[in-house]
Amino acid sequence: MNDDDIRTLLSGAVPDLPESNDRVAAVRDRAARHRRRRRSVVSGAVVLLAVAAATTVPLLLRGEPVEPFTAGGEPTAGCPAYTARPTKLGQGAAGQLLPDGAVRATMCVYRVGTSGNDWQTEAVTIDRDVAEVVSTLNALPDHDTFVAEHPEARDAGCTMSLRPQYLMRFEYPDGSSSTVDFAMNCGTVENGDVVRFGEITKALDAFTTSYRAQGGAVPDPPWKW
Repeated sequence: MNDDDIRTLLSGAVPDLPESNDRVAAVRDRAARHRRRRRSVVSGAVVLLAVAAATTVPLLLRGEPVEPFTAGGEPTAGCPAYTARPTKLGQGAAGQLLPDGAVRATMCVYRVGTSGNDWQTEAVTIDRDVAEVVSTLNALPDHDTFVAEHPEARDAGCTMSLRPQYLMRFEYPDGSSSTVDFAMNCGTVENGDVVRFGEITKALDAFTTSYRAQGGAVPDPPWKW
């Protein structure tokens, strides 16, 4: 076997290399497939996030979401310092939100301060037509009744908007008192384990109507967004 025979054998054993243009095209094809897969994954993630966000916004009380806040403030005119409380969506014991017979009511209004995490407190008091406010609160539906009327609210959640918050303290002839919290970001009113849903701002309107009737002056309701 001579040198020419050896060169012929080696040439047959080693396959021809693809043209450089073919290699470049193959690389480009792989890169394009990778980009398409990434776009599909990202698009799917965006859709999932959008669906999740839509199901956690209250249906009756919408607002622009903001960063979570730490609430605090000094008591003012008999109002306790504002503190963020765990929400009780989908919960609530049976029974009236408030006892009948209240003779005096104070509404505490909490507004976020300029720093974004301190709360300014104001208070107004009524001693007439208090029964109207109590009956308005007690007429609000419980969770099961509200969801039966509004099935779309079953999975409603809360926003973190820094809107004003409210608390009402009712006083009775025997010296006792009862307090309800308005969770404006969730659309609920709470008194201990009793929670009510629906058009909770009707009670705020009833209070301010009574306050104006007895000579008080308050600005247009800030809850009319």
